[in-house]
Amino acid sequence: MAQMTEPQTEQRELRNVKTLIGLAIGSAAMAALAGITLLIAAPEAGSVTEGALSIAAFVGGISTAGFAIAAAIYAQIKNLWHYAPVWVRVLAWVLIAYAVTTTIWNWIT
Repeated sequence: MAQMTEPQTEQRELRNVKTLIGLAIGSAAMAALAGITLLIAAPEAGSVTEGALSIAAFVGGISTAGFAIAAAIYAQIKNLWHYAPVWVRVLAWVLIAYAVTTTIWNWIT
């Protein structure tokens, strides 16, 4: 069985990260679309429409977080951060720190 060369392995790993980021963007778009539709349609409280749109926005938001976290962890494990520009790395870690801090703060208060 032939072994994969280093550049092929890195290309596959980069493709995996791009796929995770694409899934995060897609689920964020779904959550935003459901939220905007919920605001524009303004269904009655407790209606089936409100429930469906709320669940769609919730699932989209949770899946966005899951895919984004998975992409960050995968990039860290595979040492792929050196391919990203410095400003992207700084922005990603600032957003992660913000998310962790606000989550912990909400648990405390």
